[in-house]
Amino acid sequence: QVPTAQAELALELLSWDSGADDPAAQQLGTLQVRDGFGIAQGVAVGLPGHSYALRVRPMGECSPVLLPAVSTRFDVLGKLCIVGCPSTVAVNTGFGLDVQVLDSSGELLVGCGAEVKLSVRPPESYRGDSPDTLLQGTVVRPVGSDVVAHFRDLRMVLPGQGYVLCAAVAGVHHGVYSPAVAVLHATAQLCFLQEPAQGGGTSAFAMFDVKVRVTDGQGEVLSALNGERLRLRVEDGCPSTRVAGPGPVCVLAACGEAEFPQLMLVRPGMHRLVAWADNEAISAITSQPFEVLPAQQLQQQAAPASPEAPARAN
Repeated sequence: QVPTAQAELALELLSWDSGADDPAAQQLGTLQVRDGFGIAQGVAVGLPGHSYALRVRPMGECSPVLLPAVSTRFDVLGKLCIVGCPSTVAVNTGFGLDVQVLDSSGELLVGCGAEVKLSVRPPESYRGDSPDTLLQGTVVRPVGSDVVAHFRDLRMVLPGQGYVLCAAVAGVHHGVYSPAVAVLHATAQLCFLQEPAQGGGTSAFAMFDVKVRVTDGQGEVLSALNGERLRLRVEDGCPSTRVAGPGPVCVLAACGEAEFPQLMLVRPGMHRLVAWADNEAISAITSQPFEVLPAQQLQQQAAPASPEAPARAN
């Protein structure tokens, strides 16, 4: 500090990689030195993702002679914001979202020429291969002139609850941009391949089989869910009705299908079957209504009619 120094100084922004003699230094403003002190206020500094230094140098002649000074290195921080991410999508069905680039005050950062990369973090229960394969499509997009990276052809390939989508600036070290996250549920759908309504119903105490299949949002079979536990219940407004037999619980095979064998209902009336999975990301399915006839009535309907006795001749 020189108490008597009086000078006008230029405050400039240097790219750290270009060094203290950066010819492209950006002038941020000026500050007046009075009695050895100079203060600059309201200075806006650089783009996120870059390292900078500040330089002050005298403008014109001053007394005593002052030499330029350069600050230590610092990084300019920014943040990303995921916009329009759906909370639920069907497996293998396209969806889109946007990622905005913001400055530290939350305003769109005009002039940012970065690329944004999306990745997915699966739930803790995930035991598969690399999670990088779970999110398909174009996962790296440039930031456009509207300061937004647009993603339009994304797909999740495996159902699950609580996937976390992460957006980060591609090729930039951590901490320069705060990553953005969004939670996504990828769903699948059960459908019936064989159900009692297809055979016109059933009778009390008669055995029947039910087959189901799991599909994505486009009707394609999902074969990567083998081992998922499926369950079956009766829906008829009567809570005491139960499905009898050894098969109210089964598991999906590698072909994406499962069978509930040797089922039986004992209560006559109109019924529906509901199949669902322990994995909440697989949507349940309700069968067509079907009638369960009393066993005696069904036997009577099935019995052949007795031939009429021939007319007796007079």
